[in-house]
Amino acid sequence: MTTDFRNDVRRVRRPLFAAVAVLLLAVAPTAMVAKTTADMVTDKESLKAFVMDARRHVESLTDYNDVIALRETLREQPTWVAGETYLVFMLTDGSVSFHAGDRSAEGKNALGMRDDRGVEVVKAMMEAADNGGAFVDYVDGELKTSYVTKLVTAVGKLTVYVFGGYSQDLSSAPSAMMDIPKPTVTASEVVDKETLVAFVDAAAAAYRRAYESENQGNIMATRNAFREEGGHWRAGSVYLWIVGSEGMTILHAVEQYREGKPTDMDRVDSNGLPFPKLLIGGALENGRQFLEYYYDNPEISGDEQTGSPKFGYAVTFNAPNSDQKVVIGSGIYPKSDH
Repeated sequence: MTTDFRNDVRRVRRPLFAAVAVLLLAVAPTAMVAKTTADMVTDKESLKAFVMDARRHVESLTDYNDVIALRETLREQPTWVAGETYLVFMLTDGSVSFHAGDRSAEGKNALGMRDDRGVEVVKAMMEAADNGGAFVDYVDGELKTSYVTKLVTAVGKLTVYVFGGYSQDLSSAPSAMMDIPKPTVTASEVVDKETLVAFVDAAAAAYRRAYESENQGNIMATRNAFREEGGHWRAGSVYLWIVGSEGMTILHAVEQYREGKPTDMDRVDSNGLPFPKLLIGGALENGRQFLEYYYDNPEISGDEQTGSPKFGYAVTFNAPNSDQKVVIGSGIYPKSDH
């Protein structure tokens, strides 16, 4: 198995060096400027202006990569974060898709959250947004005010509720969940080229289904499933990652802090092989790509500098409601033939 896989990789590697020269020509994300920054929010009107600045910008984005980059742009201080003034994005079922104040809240479902009075504040805020946007008071230790509005993204056509001034602790909120069909090959069953292909292809299909579902919360539920250690989609060193066509990380099942940040396309392994460029670039050009490279194996002590042989596989599909491309991939450390 290993010999055949390496032969396949070598056959496709040669033409890729020429091809990647015209791939992944990263364009800087559209600059996001707020007339009213987070540190300027002092009253209701400035809070509303802050939220509406964000809404107008998000609605203007037509490039999927710019949308991905928002995850980091909106964490910038003091433009978008100042104390408890920041933005929270939720989908129609109450799933938190973005939280500038607490990354760990992303993927939670906040719909049932109550304030200190017992009022279901998130439901109240979403209802206010459905009626054109409004201020909603809530009690969280003290009386606080949030402004909530609603938008539909140009890319993906997602309905998003934008909260400003909502800073309630969401650690008690449940994770967004859904019944995702078990893949034919789970992460723990990936042992060779064939099982790796089946695993990644199944993940791509599951991710597309989530975006095509009428329940937008399935998007966050699918991401949660991909991140679950010991689940069907993550086991040991086998995990999934999703990257946009310009290298912006959409999902990293193990290292969530990478999401919304650019992948280092020029990174090389211990042999000087630019593996992100070859693997992601090859998938963008060919639809799918295999690559053999060296990478630190967490199960092996002492290979931190040299890395261990790894087989990567990536496949491309269109971003939801768009002709822009997305790459999803994974990899394995093959066992020695000896």
